Amino acid sequence: ADKLGISKNAVSLALNNKAGVSEELRFRIFEAANQLNYRTDTKTKKKRGNLLVLIPENIRNDKIFYYEVFWSIEKRAKENGYNAIICGVTQEMEDQLILPELYHEIIFDGILLVGVLHLNYVRKLVDLGIPLVTVDHYYDSLQLDAVVTANAEEAYKIVTHLIDKGHRQIGFIGAISRTKSFRERWSGYQNAMSDAGLTVDMNHNIINPSPLEALNSNPAQLADHLVAMTSMPTAWFCADDRIAISFIQILISKGYKVPEDIS
Repeated sequence: ADKLGISKNAVSLALNNKAGVSEELRFRIFEAANQLNYRTDTKTKKKRGNLLVLIPENIRNDKIFYYEVFWSIEKRAKENGYNAIICGVTQEMEDQLILPELYHEIIFDGILLVGVLHLNYVRKLVDLGIPLVTVDHYYDSLQLDAVVTANAEEAYKIVTHLIDKGHRQIGFIGAISRTKSFRERWSGYQNAMSDAGLTVDMNHNIINPSPLEALNSNPAQLADHLVAMTSMPTAWFCADDRIAISFIQILISKGYKVPEDIS
């Protein structure tokens, strides 16, 4: 790399016969390697395995929570001798049970499924016979290893913290029919309210897909929903960070101070 004044990544791609460098540069790299008597030790060098990381298209560009998940998967995979190859799954692929093209081109040692995909699509993945682990979701009808958060327990702690701070009217926002994690957080919220002897006011809860499904594309729809509310809780429990950030922006646009007026 130093001899040619190029990156180590470019040298690695060329020497491992991978795409990403021109044939001219590949030739120059091999020529320099020969001049330097560079050789790879094929007897001791262990070939890296490949992991297929599948993600639904709705979280592919997430820069908040899932970005950290993807980065951590890639880091730990590399530490354990694997390449983590991320592929998006479109709605069409789900509906027609289409596997990513890369699956037919590369040998994979395992599959990581991040987020929520249709059950029929997951069954197709299971039928491939490759070790499969789900991340941030699990499927009741399938016997699969899963990595999930303690949704109900942590929601309970957060709501209890708000109660300890003096809040008695606490709202919940999150489409509980969409993901199991949201339903579990909803359960934790309800249990905390119940254990504190507080009534859950359903007028203070936004738990249906509409207007939440338009939160990112059309936040005005949720803003209109808030205006129509006859009363406002003093605190809100948001089911995830994306909802919380958008919701805070909407509250501020309506003249509320966060957390002075609403926590």
